[in-house]
Amino acid sequence: MKYCKNGELCTPTGAALLTHFVSDFGDLPVIKTEKIGYGMGKKDFEVANCVRVLLGETSDYEDTVTELTCNIDDMTPEEVGFATQQLFKAYALYISFPLL
Repeated sequence: MKYCKNGELCTPTGAALLTHFVSDFGDLPVIKTEKIGYGMGKKDFEVANCVRVLLGETSDYEDTVTELTCNIDDMTPEEVGFATQQLFKAYALYISFPLL
């Protein structure tokens, strides 16, 4: 925790939030912003005493598609239906069970 003569520069809550949500620091990525939150401190410093949080989604994963193939030789129609549901819940785009 960093301190200055006028008080702490990062609260324990702020440090906990950074530790939990931040994996690295850099330029803000291009995101589709869903919500913005602001918090204002009560102490007066030479710089603004506030925090801004942006919640949104990046498009990093939209261009990535992984193909998974396998051979299944002993599966009931009920199991195929269950497997299909689970795969779509895991964001599968397409599922094919070719007939042999």
